[in-house]
Amino acid sequence: MPDLPNRQEREKRLAAAIFLLLSRQGKAFTSGTFDLASFETAAAEASYPELIATYEQAARELAKAQGTTLDAATLRAQAEEWADKTSQELAAGMADTTKQAIADAKAGGATLAASALTIFGRSRADAIGATETTGAISAGEQPAVAQYEIETGNELEPIWQTEEDDAVCPICRPFDGKPSEFWSDDFPNGPPGHPNCRCWLEWEPV
Repeated sequence: MPDLPNRQEREKRLAAAIFLLLSRQGKAFTSGTFDLASFETAAAEASYPELIATYEQAARELAKAQGTTLDAATLRAQAEEWADKTSQELAAGMADTTKQAIADAKAGGATLAASALTIFGRSRADAIGATETTGAISAGEQPAVAQYEIETGNELEPIWQTEEDDAVCPICRPFDGKPSEFWSDDFPNGPPGHPNCRCWLEWEPV
């Protein structure tokens, strides 16, 4: 399936939720009240709703393109289970990265205000929005693929797709147009292949 038609909107919604979180945590950081455990909990809560929404949309879009039907309750349960796990993993990663960034900033003698601009800034939120949206799309298509294979008895092969422009990175460029045997060892779930990755999967009959 082509990438989601509202892909950029999905990215922006997740990035906005993450940026709101970072802005609040940045203020706590500069005031000396920042708590890493609270930050991790808040990060999971901030990302969870948008991850579910993107997962479900990706599943429905692919099912519609394939002519299959997904049970809404089952899909919601799958989305919630995936988003709960993924939001926790994302939050843990953000907490680890933040902890290291704070340590590096202190070691370098940076002021709290200067450190906050980098650690809790817009660019970080935008990168997370792009990367995690890609992951949610790849994951969300799996239920639709499974349903298609059940209904038709035919298998589908994921084909990695890039934008095929000058912005495509050296990591993803060799995978463009290639089936899973070329990339599954490194990226078993497909895109994202790196932060800010906007690649997607096409599904073709085997």
